[in-house]
Amino acid sequence: MNVSDILLRDEAHYKKSGIELILSTLCTKLDSKSQLVYFSDGSNLYYDKLFIATGSRWTIPEIPGLED
Repeated sequence: MNVSDILLRDEAHYKKSGIELILSTLCTKLDSKSQLVYFSDGSNLYYDKLFIATGSRWTIPEIPGLED
């Protein structure tokens, strides 16, 4: 899957709106009191508002009668 497949808008829209996208990056710690996110590469970032997209994959559970 490509990043552009999951974005609601193109990357230029987020940049124009002052929204910094940090994609394919592992968050190792979140300090909500200090509004600080820590990343696996040793960097960190202060935030005003934070949206965390953890990703997912859809599956159909094996439930009898579901196919009907």
